[in-house]
Amino acid sequence: MKNGFLKIVLMTALATACSAQEKPLSTEELFNRSNAAFVSGRYADAIRDCESLLAQGKCSAALLYNLANACFRDGKIGSAILNYERALWLAPYDADIRANLQFVRRAAGIFEAPLPWWQIVSAQFGLNTWAWLAGAFFTLLCGALAAHTLRFNGKRNIRPAIALVVLAWGIAVSSAAIRSADLNRAVVIASETSLRVAPLEDSPSLLSLAAGSVVRIQKQQKRFFFIRTMEGRMGWVSERQVQRVIPD
Repeated sequence: MKNGFLKIVLMTALATACSAQEKPLSTEELFNRSNAAFVSGRYADAIRDCESLLAQGKCSAALLYNLANACFRDGKIGSAILNYERALWLAPYDADIRANLQFVRRAAGIFEAPLPWWQIVSAQFGLNTWAWLAGAFFTLLCGALAAHTLRFNGKRNIRPAIALVVLAWGIAVSSAAIRSADLNRAVVIASETSLRVAPLEDSPSLLSLAAGSVVRIQKQQKRFFFIRTMEGRMGWVSERQVQRVIPD
């Protein structure tokens, strides 16, 4: 009887200990653990914890930035650039993200051609901001046209103001269209990626793409993407070798 009682006590204590060990960490605890792993040089552990948070839907610019830093220190150049790009999409004004992205690109020997002025303008805001501005300027334009038509402004000429609003609306719409094209932006994550002439593993290779190279996905066929490089070269790559900056 005494032995049976001791067994019950031990089993209860063991079950309590196991349940305590299996208790999932909170978002803050997991985030802090990933930071601690990074500081101590355990980059693979930091990557694992960051990816666990992303799998739980806890996506943020700070988390993606930390993941990118850990990937870079772990030698995963393609994944580092991918996550810097994703972080920059969420926080386009963050100087640290932009600086680290440029540093990693230079370290990997990857250089993007200077952006034309219209892309520089569109890069000042995210897609959602440009879409909101386009809607706001359109509403303002409708109001200005109504005021001009009904002559609520008396003798004052508001045509110059209408012209400015039209210009601002046009810039917002154009910039939103340019930013929406970035939805097809992708990054090569594999260290050796062949740009092939056909969507087949044994298809002849046109050239080799470096990990971290930015491309645009044109279409998909089975397990291959038809892509266009920033230099204008086109061909097929395996879907395992590239990832979209903005996931589907």
